[in-house]
Formats: sequence, structure tokens, C-alpha cells
Amino acid sequence: MILRSDDDGIDFQRYASFVRANPSWPSLDRFRRRAEARLWFEPHEPGTVLMFFSERKPLGALGKLALARALSERGDQAAARKYVRSAWHNGRLSAQSEAQVLARFGHLLSAADHRARMESRLYADDITGSLRAAKRLSATDRAIVKARAAVIQNASTSGALLDAVASAAGAEPAYLFTRIQWLRRKDRIAEAAQLLLSAKLRASVSDHADAWWVERRILVRRLLDDGKAQIAYRIARDAASPSRESLRVDQTFTAGWIALRFLNNPHLATQHFARIARMTTHPTSLARAAYWLGRAAEAGGDREKARGHYAAASRRTAAYYGQLASARLGRRDVSLPRPPSLGPRERANLSKRDLVRAVELLYATGNSDLVIPFVADLGRTADIGLLTVIAEAVAKRRDARATLAVGKGALARGFPLDLYAFPNFGLPNYASVGPKAAASLVYAVARAESAFDKGAQSPAKASGLMQVTPATGQTIARRLGIAFEPGRLRSDPAYNVQLGSAELADLLKTYDGNHVLVLVGYNAGRGRVKQWIARYGDPRDPTVDVIDWVERIPFTETRIYVQRVMENLQAYRSRFDERAPLGIEADMRGAH
Repeated sequence: MILRSDDDGIDFQRYASFVRANPSWPSLDRFRRRAEARLWFEPHEPGTVLMFFSERKPLGALGKLALARALSERGDQAAARKYVRSAWHNGRLSAQSEAQVLARFGHLLSAADHRARMESRLYADDITGSLRAAKRLSATDRAIVKARAAVIQNASTSGALLDAVASAAGAEPAYLFTRIQWLRRKDRIAEAAQLLLSAKLRASVSDHADAWWVERRILVRRLLDDGKAQIAYRIARDAASPSRESLRVDQTFTAGWIALRFLNNPHLATQHFARIARMTTHPTSLARAAYWLGRAAEAGGDREKARGHYAAASRRTAAYYGQLASARLGRRDVSLPRPPSLGPRERANLSKRDLVRAVELLYATGNSDLVIPFVADLGRTADIGLLTVIAEAVAKRRDARATLAVGKGALARGFPLDLYAFPNFGLPNYASVGPKAAASLVYAVARAESAFDKGAQSPAKASGLMQVTPATGQTIARRLGIAFEPGRLRSDPAYNVQLGSAELADLLKTYDGNHVLVLVGYNAGRGRVKQWIARYGDPRDPTVDVIDWVERIPFTETRIYVQRVMENLQAYRSRFDERAPLGIEADMRGAH
């Protein structure tokens, strides 16, 4: 508990000793990073530092700097420079740490290194950090940072600032990224696409491929809206490969989806979808790839192959596309797999493990909040037997947040702990006001909105289990004819769920039971529902492909939200009634 806290008084030796003594402990990377930070802020003998990093390279920027200092003190300037440059290019460093680096290693850093740091902070939207780096560069570099700041802040001077530096910086990737983003935000989509396609982006773009893909995928959907599918495909296909697995999968999927649904080229689409299985082991992504391989095979006239792909996707019963694949095959069963059965001896041995005892100790000492990050880390590393015992322990305590954390981590690794990934407890009893939303829908939304955290607070001031904003809460209360008490959104979980469930019930009535529109309305607002129906058609209309409609949602957060809550809904129906049939297609269509 002490090591997990933010206590700055814990020294390096304590962290290092724990890491050495407990190589299988969850959160070990967190402890290593803290040990690395102590090595930088509390200088040690070079031998101590080199010994710590002898078995594993540094995880973070401060660890790289600590190792660089030790190497420098041992006379290995070339190796020291390698680690300094790596930390300087991409590390998140405070102004104080930057000053320390420059004082100690400034002679090892070139103008190219300072430009690399400026660019990395620009892509992270860290204007203050990028300005600090730009001060060591040219006036043109400083002008790029100022233009980027204006675009981020949506300032009226953005265009003028970009134009002022265009002749000097027009080929710089950071400038091009900023100008493309500005053009897209100004709805000058064709110009943004033309600039992106014509730009000769140098290799440094691959260092920031994640940021470039996030911008590209927004632009891609805007191009599809404008009927420019071929250009959209090229922009998706030709993106530098992102470093994050989820973004690599997304980029590959997007290119395949456009090839199939907008270019009518099943063969080309299949090539993209088939690559996804080589990129990831995540069940949600594998289900998505297999489902769309089925759609591509079906479009190509090979029904037998299509059924094989749908069958592969359907094995991921808790995944949105796995459920859609089951529906495509005409299956009605959505029952979740049961956890593994442990024998008495195995269970007894597992229950004696330090990790299980640690969870019990945290509860016994009133530190239940520390259980959640602990078991979340455990879910990413522990074996299925240990996870089963841990899941049973936290579920026995009726700790929905911890149960979800264990189950979700296990599910991502393909372990059959689905019942724990969808806990059917965690919401308080509440009195419905007006029409009542089904418990399965309320739980599905709460799982996605707050992960059952009663105290959850978003940057948009949404609060509690159902993430209700004061403005939405006031509107709901006025509609229901009840008093609105904004303070209760955070202090009274039952009141929060009461308002959130009432909003869901009203949305269901408004949109004729079409759950896609309900969830868009809950997440992005009713105005967006109207806007996107006008743009993409009405998903209640049987001639509109509702699956494509969801994929065309321009807000990534909302698009993912709809898919996650739809899969949650099917799982929760099964949790509350094992005989409940799979209803995802009917839910997405509604009664029009």
C-alpha cells in the first residue's frame, strides 16, 4: 500500500528491493518507474545504477537519464548520448527536469534533438513544452509552435499565423499536420486531403504515426461524407503504421471497410481484414476482423467461406461483432461461458497465494479503493486459475468496480471470465419516475459510463454512475416534474441512476426503441442524432445498413461507445435471464 501511494519519501532501495523480491507482483512496472525516478533525483553510485538496469532496460525518460548519467561517469559517452537523446526526444519532462538535463547533458544534444523534442511536444498538444524547445531553435520553429497553439485554441488568428510561416516551414511535418488539421476544422476537406496526399512527409512522421492516424481517420470519414471514397481509401491505406496496437488495427480495418463498402472490392478488402489477426490477440478486434472477412466473402459470392468467418467471430460471445456474427448465422443463444471449475486442492493452494491474501488484507484494512488498480494490473498478467480465485473474492465482497476490472482484463486475454466482466450488482435500488428502462440497459450504460464508480467525474462535468451533467439532469427533472438538486448527482447514487435511467427511457420512446440512436443521444446529445440521421439516413429504415451507420459516426468516442454498450446490453440480458435470446439486430433497428 505504501509503495502504491504517491509518497515522495520512499527511496530507491525500497522500490528496488521489492521489485527483486516479487518478480510476479502486479504493478511491477509502476514500481520500476518510481525506482527509476528516484535514481535520477537521488544520484547513486554508477555501479548501483548499472546493476539495476543490467536485467532490463529503462522504462521511462527518467530511467534513461539516470542510466545515461551512470554511463557518462564510467566514460561511455556514446552510450550515454543514446539514452539522453531517446529521453529528450519523447519523454514527458517538467521544466525543472529539462533544465537539469540541459545542465548535465546539453553538450550531447544537437539542434536536431531539440527539434525532435519540439515536434513530440507539439503532437502531444503540449504548447508550453514545445515553446521551451523552440527557444533553442529558429524563429521559424517558434512561429510553428505559435500557429499550432492558435489552432488548438481555435483562435481567429490561426489562418494568418499559418500563412505567415508557410514559405519557410511548408515542408515541415509539424507544420503540415497543423495546417491539415486547421483546414479540416474549417470544413475545407478537399484542400486538407490534397495537402496530405501531395505532401512529401519525411521519415520523422513515423515517430508520430499515432497522432497522424487519429487526424487521418477523422478526415477519412469527412471524405466519405463528401462522396470521395477513393481518396478516403488512399488516405487510410497509406498512413504510417501507428505504434499503438489498437490504432494499427483501426487503420487496417478502416482501409478494408472502405474497400468493401464504398469501393465494392471484396478481394482488396479481404487483404486488409486478414492482416488484423497477425496484429492482435484481443478478442474484440479478432471478432471485428472475422465478421468483416465474412461480409467480404459474402459480397464475393462465397457463402460457405462467409459462414466459416462468421462462426469464428461468433466464438467471441461478449464482443459486438461476435454477437452480430451469431445473428448473421441465425443463432439466438447469447449465453456467456462459465468460469473454469477449480478442484478443492487447486483452490486451496491458490487461496494461499500472497496476491490473494493481499486483496483480502486490503479489504480487511479498509483500503478497498486500492483493490481496483491492484486487480486491474493483475488481470493483465496472472494465470486463469489465480484470476478466477481473485474474481470470486472481489465478487463475494460485492465490489462491482473490482469485479469488472478483473473480468475485463481476463476477457481481453481470451479467458472465460465473462460473468465477472459483466457484474450484475453495483447499482443502488432506485425509484423509477415515469417509464422504466430495463435493468440490462441501465447496467450496460453504467458499465461503459463509469465502470460502476459512484464518484466518477468527467472533464465535461458529468457525474456519478450514469455520468449525468448538471444541464442534462435539470432537463430530465423538468421533464419529469421533480425537483432538481445538482449536488445529489455526486452525493446520491440512487438519484443519479434515477435521472440517467429516466433519460434512457425517454430516448427509447423518442427513437422507437432503436438503441443505436438512444446511445448516440445519451453520449453525444439529441442534436447529433438529428444531424447524423440527415447525413447518413435513418437507421430505423430497413434500407439503411445500421452497421455501416455506426461505423460512419464521426466521433470516435461515440462510435466506440455505441459498440461497447450494444455488446454490454446483450451480455447483461443473459446475466439477468440466461434464456434471453440474442437481440442485437432488433435492438439496432428498433420498431419503425
